[in-house]
Amino acid sequence: MDAGGVNAIARLPDGRLAAVGSLEDAGGDLAGFLLMLDANGVPDLSSLAIYDRSVTGDDVFQGLIVDRAGRLLVCGYTTNASRDLLLLRLVL
Repeated sequence: MDAGGVNAIARLPDGRLAAVGSLEDAGGDLAGFLLMLDANGVPDLSSLAIYDRSVTGDDVFQGLIVDRAGRLLVCGYTTNASRDLLLLRLVL
């Protein structure tokens, strides 16, 4: 299993930062997360979003980009019986 932590950071048009990665859930599996930070790098804990769809597997966010409209495109993988691509578009 991969270790949890921050895997990617991107700057938004308004100067804020978005960080994605994975953290360990209550069952010991990995769950993907998104956390916003202000322009100085201070975390906004009210923005923490956790993605944990796999019942007995991992959900890991590995990378992100910001498109011209300011939307986040997050990529990673999810595991259960096999490892599958995970791609999300988030509107902030």
